[in-house]
Amino acid sequence: ITADAASGEIAVELLDEADRPLDGFDIASSIACRKDSIRHEMIWKGDGDLAVLAGRPVKLKFHMSYARLYSFTFVTDSGSTTSD
Repeated sequence: ITADAASGEIAVELLDEADRPLDGFDIASSIACRKDSIRHEMIWKGDGDLAVLAGRPVKLKFHMSYARLYSFTFVTDSGSTTSD
């Protein structure tokens, strides 16, 4: 993500099509961003490997407190990107 969370934080949870948190990608598993960053990589506790979600529709829910989110990008192992 590109964000300014130096005075707060941003956490991300991934939801299924019915807005239910995905196992391992819920808000409790999200490691919050607490800095000003151009390319902060969001991670989740445990495995947190997004590859297990490949081909599945997911929704992102950003939880923000005193922060600004400017953009987000998914990066594949091959280095290609998918942007907001």
